[in-house]
Amino acid sequence: MPAARGRGTTTRRIIVALGLGGMFLLSLLIVNWTYRVYSQSEKPELHPVALFLLPASPVERGQQVKVSAKIINTGAIGADAFKVSFFYRPLQGESRNWTGFAAQLLPGLAPSDQPTELTVTLDTAAPQLGPGGFQIRVLVDAEGQIPEQDETNNELITGLTIVPSRLGQPDLHPATLTLTPPSPVTGEQTIALASKIVNSGTRDATAFSVSFGFCRLSPSRSVCSSDEFQPIPADPRTSAFSALVQGGSLTASAELSIKDLGLTPGTYQIRVLVDPPTADRPQGQVNEQDESNNDLITGLDVQGAELHPIGLRLDKPFVRLGDQVNLLVKVENSGNATARDFETVFYINGKEFARTSATLAGGSSAELSGRLNTGDPTLGLTSDLANKIQIVVDPNQRISELDETNNTLETGLTLQAALPRLAELHPIAIRLNRPSPLERGRDRSVTISAVIENSGSQAAKAFDVELAYRPSVGVRWIPLQPQFCSVCRGLSLAPGTTVTVQGSLALEELGLAPGIYDIRVLVDPQNQVPELDETNNQMSTTLTLLSPRKPNLILSDLKLDLSGGIARRGQIVRVLGTVVNQGDHAAGPFSVQFSRCRVEALPGVQNPASLPCTSGFQAFDSQQIAALAIGEQAELVGRLDTTNFAPGTYLIQVSVDPATPGAPDGAVLESNESDNSGITTLLIAGPDLIVQGLKLSIEFAPSNLLLAPTPTIQMTQGEQAKITAQIANIGLEDAGAFLVRFSLCPLGTIGQAAQHQNCVPFGSQQFTGLGRTLPQPAQASASLDSSAIAPGLYDILVEADPPTSSRPSGQVAEQLENNNSQSLLQSVFKPLEILPPPDLIPTSLALNPPGPTLPGAQLELFVQVENQGTGPALRPFITRFSLRRLTPLPKGASGPSGEQNFDERTLPSLGAGERAAVKGILDTSALPFGSYELCATLDPTDAEHPRGHIPESNEANNRICTPSDRPLQLGPLEPDLRPLTIGLSPAAKVNRGQPVKVQVTLTNAGTQPAGPFRVDFLIRRSDIAGDVFAPFGRVTFSGLGVGESTQAQATLQTAFRASGSYEIVVIIDAGDQVKESDEHNNQITATLQLR
Repeated sequence: MPAARGRGTTTRRIIVALGLGGMFLLSLLIVNWTYRVYSQSEKPELHPVALFLLPASPVERGQQVKVSAKIINTGAIGADAFKVSFFYRPLQGESRNWTGFAAQLLPGLAPSDQPTELTVTLDTAAPQLGPGGFQIRVLVDAEGQIPEQDETNNELITGLTIVPSRLGQPDLHPATLTLTPPSPVTGEQTIALASKIVNSGTRDATAFSVSFGFCRLSPSRSVCSSDEFQPIPADPRTSAFSALVQGGSLTASAELSIKDLGLTPGTYQIRVLVDPPTADRPQGQVNEQDESNNDLITGLDVQGAELHPIGLRLDKPFVRLGDQVNLLVKVENSGNATARDFETVFYINGKEFARTSATLAGGSSAELSGRLNTGDPTLGLTSDLANKIQIVVDPNQRISELDETNNTLETGLTLQAALPRLAELHPIAIRLNRPSPLERGRDRSVTISAVIENSGSQAAKAFDVELAYRPSVGVRWIPLQPQFCSVCRGLSLAPGTTVTVQGSLALEELGLAPGIYDIRVLVDPQNQVPELDETNNQMSTTLTLLSPRKPNLILSDLKLDLSGGIARRGQIVRVLGTVVNQGDHAAGPFSVQFSRCRVEALPGVQNPASLPCTSGFQAFDSQQIAALAIGEQAELVGRLDTTNFAPGTYLIQVSVDPATPGAPDGAVLESNESDNSGITTLLIAGPDLIVQGLKLSIEFAPSNLLLAPTPTIQMTQGEQAKITAQIANIGLEDAGAFLVRFSLCPLGTIGQAAQHQNCVPFGSQQFTGLGRTLPQPAQASASLDSSAIAPGLYDILVEADPPTSSRPSGQVAEQLENNNSQSLLQSVFKPLEILPPPDLIPTSLALNPPGPTLPGAQLELFVQVENQGTGPALRPFITRFSLRRLTPLPKGASGPSGEQNFDERTLPSLGAGERAAVKGILDTSALPFGSYELCATLDPTDAEHPRGHIPESNEANNRICTPSDRPLQLGPLEPDLRPLTIGLSPAAKVNRGQPVKVQVTLTNAGTQPAGPFRVDFLIRRSDIAGDVFAPFGRVTFSGLGVGESTQAQATLQTAFRASGSYEIVVIIDAGDQVKESDEHNNQITATLQLR
């Protein structure tokens, strides 16, 4: 709180509670009284500057009105905490006192030209605030806590008018309206109506009632007006109520009887109305907040019958006067309700001749019959005239229908003239006793009964009836002999009567075989009686004669009394099963045979019955069954001793009633001989060696060789390869000692399946054993030297425990003997291809720059490489660059001695006939002056690889060097005179006295032109020790340009020379007139033999 300037203050805190008539929340106000000593010029000045209402006046009673005031302090100093109070009072009435309804405590207010806004709420639903005019007042510093400059301007007053409102009243309305059963319904049902009534207003509702009504919708409209609803009777106990509390609910109900109210099929609206209006109370018994939500309407579909005839037919196509004919009318009920006991009347020419009644469910139809006697004199019918047939469904309209206008069907009927008065014989029924099918051997005969009718107008006398049979594929009928049909001769039959004749078909006596037969009755076979129709005198049926019944023995539930079907050698295995007689006859004595055979497959890999046995099935047990009645079953048990069994998979076969040499179908003849056996599998535990993870690596080849995108794995003839494989024991027992063999198998073409024939072993590894529980498989490996292998395609085969001539199954007896190998083709789906070797040759060597060079220069040496072989160089190979000093080192200088390598470059491969250029770099900064021979060697050798990395057809042509007359000259920019060649003419052996011409070719190999110099020719005896050189010629030159060559020659006179051996020396720049970069290469010698 702000304090008075230079003044002391004393503060007390008092808590007060203010409220308005209990209608609003009591607020706890913390009020501070602060007593200060102010000067008149240092006081606050509090006053309200605005007072407004939201919503603005007038308002409906029951609304919440927001009252907002803006307070400002225009004084010189701030005000401490003070209270702002809000009041109201009515404009009329006896009491004119202010009533407080809200107050707020401000903690203080600093001097400012911006007001502070306060908002409180006035509830106009309070009992003290009825409709009328009111004043609303805001009072600042109501307690007088703050001394101010002006104490008279602390309030503002505004007006508020409250008008009557329905707010604060009950609000009754139906929340639900349910029909049980729900729509749609039929015309015979009674519907339970139920509606949940709720009061969502703010007051309890007094007594009210609930009414239910209905209204039928016509096709032209979809709603009913309020006055069109007809009342539905309701029990007052479920439709009149004394009260309903605020927020409460109740259920009103009534029953709608469609039959009692006479509701016809159609669509209706059902309404529930809460607190319905009356003549004296148009708004109902209860004044509500909302009088418009008191009803709820739902739909009801009353389904009815819809009868109409849809077709008419006669049971005979041709009607004569005097005939009796049945008229068959098809009546349909296309409605949804059942039409019960409705009548259908048949008329001819307006006279009724038949009537019938029926019941027809909704959505169904039926054919109704009316019999017309055209000879009835009361109908007055004549021939050759059209007669009107009329059928009327529900003529008395007893059934309420959707459409009453479509119940009549009309047609015409013309009667033909009456036939002559003759008999008309024909069979109308034939029956077999017993009915078909019959079983031969069980049924010895069958009775044939036939009913003969005379539908004519005269009696038939002295006629016969023939009963006959034939195979269904036959043509000729075979009549029964008289002894089998005693009442089939000399018959008489009055008009309109029938007679039954019987005969016996003796199946056994006639020797009828199983099959299908036609049975016929033929009336008057001799045509003794004149008839109206001679073509309808016979009728036939079919008889099926079955083969005799037989048993049918079926094997089921075949299994081994083992866990997982696995046994150890020596274990007794029980084979269990059930045989059932599912035939039609009991089975006599039969046997059950248990047998076994070995197959090369694991259980469950494929259908065991389809696998070939290594040898035929061998019986190991049998069981005798005395008899088996129809439906009876017997348990089967066979014992198998596995002591002498080798490990592996065995088929266990159980054969019920097996064939024997004398009985190919077994001891019991069955209806089905193909379901008498079954097969299961047995695994005798043992080791099982497999080869997996085959890998091939070739020296100097990349590690991902097997993944290369080539159809083959390529290997150069002469390369070395290593093959590794993992040997695992996946069986159930440990394996003893075995061998792993590596073989090379030739193939024909790419894509050819490996036959693994003519395989040549190239390595093997012996193992002392392999346990089944080892954490890692055993590793086997072998090396393959391709030097002696002809180029071509090959597969590499790795076999664990391979067969031998003495042990076809190998050293280890295994569960499975056909999974002991793996080949390269099976592993990576590529064959091994041996290619012919390449021949790498350096064809040229060039230096850049080509001339003499000062030390410190970077020189480039280019070598052209060519593969002149027939196969590619598959692997990377290096080109090694080296140098050798040709001139002696200057005195006191040090430098390389012998051949020194100075660079290496690698080519990744080189195909047959391909060429490549390789560049080497020579750094001359550390080399002394002088001449050097530069060389390039392809695929150089070392101690470990005496043939290099690439096997070649010629290993001796891999090196090239600079020519001896063009070495690398390294030194200052000086000339370098040197002899190149020396020649004698004639040849080295000369006769005394014969002159010899000595000719020398010399060059300036330096980097500067040479000035004047001379060439001296000297000779001495080489066969006399201590002989000294003597000159015999001299040539002088004025100079020699860089890179130029010239010749010097002298003639040696031999006439004064003794016979013997001589050495001739030619010295270039004999007087050392020219300063050269190399002073040690100026001499050249030759030998001469004088005779």
